Amino acid sequence: HRKEREVGLVSSKLCPYCMEPTDSDTCPHCGKDINYIGSPTQLPAGYVVSGKHPYVLGAVLGQGGFGITYLAEQVNLHRMVCIKEFFPKDYYKRDDNNSSISLLSDSFKENMSRFKAKFVKEAQTIADLEHPNIVGVKDVFEENNTAYYIMDHVEGESLSEMVKRGGTLSEDVAV
Repeated sequence: HRKEREVGLVSSKLCPYCMEPTDSDTCPHCGKDINYIGSPTQLPAGYVVSGKHPYVLGAVLGQGGFGITYLAEQVNLHRMVCIKEFFPKDYYKRDDNNSSISLLSDSFKENMSRFKAKFVKEAQTIADLEHPNIVGVKDVFEENNTAYYIMDHVEGESLSEMVKRGGTLSEDVAV
């Protein structure tokens, strides 16, 4: 069952898809079932990561070989953000407490430490960029034996959704 918002700030449930408070199993704002269940490798909806401010996680937006991106709410400002978690799925596992991660083998330690440092550096580099076509990075921090960075949430459809909907993109649309 869906967790309530933690950190003692609010006790209402949030819809993991639109991050609006609700007391119903069906969100009155977006119409989706709020009883979201992700995979065991993902942090659960309702989990709170801290950084400079607490962030409540919602649904997973995407997962690749080196990370998981979550929809989230920055609690103190009640604004939607995206959080990217460093999680190389072939090298780490989620611990039984469902928050911290640990290496599958100590032989990966040196390489994964280097990759995590690159992940943090990537966030710092993106944070220095200002361009309308680049999503802004607002924070980066380490917690749960991994790293996270906070990005602006941008409404819209992903590139893969555009291709599925309309087929191969023309050069004009792609550029």
